[in-house]
Amino acid sequence: MKKYLYVNSTGWEVRTHSFSGGEDFRFCPEKYRLKRLSGWNERELSAARLFGLDLEAGIRFFHEHNQDTAKTVEYFQNRWDNAKELAVATEFSDETKQYLKDGGFKNFKPGYGVRYTKVEGGWAALRASGTEMLKLYAIRHRSFPVDLSKPKFQLTYRKELFPGTEWAGVEFVAYIDIVAPSNIALGPMGVDCKTSGNDLDETPGMLSLDQQLRTYAWVTGIPDWSFLWFTKAGREIEKGSRVSLLTDAGNLKAGDRAVVALFQQAREAEPADPEKPRSKPKPAIAEELWVFPNDSLSEVMEKECGDGQTKVEKEARYQFIQKHGTLVDKQNVTKQRIQFLTAHIGLAEQQEAAQLVARDVAAIIQANEENWWPKLGSIRGMDKKCLNCQMRGLCLNNNEIRDKLIFRTDDEWDNQED
Repeated sequence: MKKYLYVNSTGWEVRTHSFSGGEDFRFCPEKYRLKRLSGWNERELSAARLFGLDLEAGIRFFHEHNQDTAKTVEYFQNRWDNAKELAVATEFSDETKQYLKDGGFKNFKPGYGVRYTKVEGGWAALRASGTEMLKLYAIRHRSFPVDLSKPKFQLTYRKELFPGTEWAGVEFVAYIDIVAPSNIALGPMGVDCKTSGNDLDETPGMLSLDQQLRTYAWVTGIPDWSFLWFTKAGREIEKGSRVSLLTDAGNLKAGDRAVVALFQQAREAEPADPEKPRSKPKPAIAEELWVFPNDSLSEVMEKECGDGQTKVEKEARYQFIQKHGTLVDKQNVTKQRIQFLTAHIGLAEQQEAAQLVARDVAAIIQANEENWWPKLGSIRGMDKKCLNCQMRGLCLNNNEIRDKLIFRTDDEWDNQED
């Protein structure tokens, strides 16, 4: 009899393992069982996951439609409009139902909700951030060390783990975002797209330690990998904010990085207060956004003009900014950031990843045969995973928490989250 990992809630013997499956099992075997064997799913959708899928779809659209930035932005915004409907609609349109199906969320129902982080700021903020990210990508993508003139998108790779043994037929599957010719090495480069609230560490060699990239290098046979990393930043602009230009301005070119030297919000004129005899009318103030190409000019300005709040110091700094800075339109800068970092994954690292995958699979098969899925819980210290786990209502035998956080379906768990 052929080995399998487990039998899902529909009675199907599952013989396919993925990177996310390994992460779930190592996080907590009981959570793995509840999600993949019993069919429990989170009720709320993560806005971060929806946003990542829509941004990747936008990148693909950009390359498949003559790199037309305006049409790409329109395509992304139309997709993201569905995310708004998910949070407020009592009944989904056919378009939104298809959107959910394409993303692997066809069992999501009205009222389940969409979860946003503080940095994400909500639907409108992410719509604006995604628009700016795609504009910045359109500007910078040619500078990446990979030939994106004809990239291949959403490729599926499979590898049998134990050929010629009693476990033959059990395989690992990976869904790769982009594969394109490398400009820094012979052969192709794999590209994994990510969105995050934090920048990626740029320490040389650090990327080669990433377990997902190591695993993908092994399953694909592609040793050169990269992260196309989009960092979600807040929407507020203030002095010191680091921005990128979306259009040319002065001596700065689209895509250049800059630091905000001065931001003055627009203000309408205000009449004098008739109830205050000494009150004077306030004139209207136009919006002004000045940037420096780097921090060094800010340091020179404070050294030459002072950093106090006296009228003389403020005027001196303003004159310095006018002389050395660049006046830009707020609509033409973004705080959103893009990184493209590469790594070479050697054979030793690939084999190590393969052995870890094999161990995970062996442990899952054993857990299933013994029907022993222990809870690896933690409620204190740095690792408070139980406090945020959506399955905690089941572990606590608390139906109220369970029904608030999760719902059950007999559909197979969707591996697209890889």
